[in-house]
Amino acid sequence: ARPGLIGDALGLAGLNAVTALLVMALPERDPHPRLADLTEALLDRMDEGAAGGGGAGGVAATGGPAGGAAPGLAGSGGVAGSGGVAGPGGAGQARGAIGPTGPTGAGGTGGAGGSPDADSSGGDWARDYLAWELALLAELGFGLDLRRCAVSGQADDLAWVSPRSGRAVNAAAAGEWAPRLIPLPAMLGGTGPGGLAEALALSGHFLATRLAEGQAGRPLPAARARLVAALVARAAQPRPPLALG
Repeated sequence: ARPGLIGDALGLAGLNAVTALLVMALPERDPHPRLADLTEALLDRMDEGAAGGGGAGGVAATGGPAGGAAPGLAGSGGVAGSGGVAGPGGAGQARGAIGPTGPTGAGGTGGAGGSPDADSSGGDWARDYLAWELALLAELGFGLDLRRCAVSGQADDLAWVSPRSGRAVNAAAAGEWAPRLIPLPAMLGGTGPGGLAEALALSGHFLATRLAEGQAGRPLPAARARLVAALVARAAQPRPPLALG
């Protein structure tokens, strides 16, 4: 039982979004054990956050749907997990952690000129939810490749993502195509501005085009839009100063 989810508005919004996306995306009676484990871990984090006991942990997905360990909870902050980002071949390829330092260890959660939520998760489990969305895409064969440039193969200065392939593109390779690409925010290891809102906009694009419109033939559930709005609004709120002494 997770009583915190029912008694907390943000937790309930998270539960509604998760269940709505699963109902939309998964065929009936189609087993996805690793996604089930990751979903259970996310719901536990939501419950902990509602109860005021949530830490800075991230949802870890140490293996893709085709191999590796089952996802669980990481001990430290960030969107930790290899299940959310697949290689060029789709889901199932192990990847490095996507955390505050990005997939390759460069960057940070908030770059210069970022939005107000660039350094804030919007809730103890907002990054966990972002990791879950990426893992959902990977589980169904639409994983993003955010580690290397699709054009040059380089792993630095990744500023954009192709809206068609879901692969990263660095600033030099983008050239005149940059206006047609999606910014890759620092929260996901890129050099683009922004934080949580931009990261969720990125995952939302692929949830909409690959799963909702492309597979289910309908728009994304309204429950996701409500959750994203609530998380972004919470992230933008100033945090109270720490009590000393």
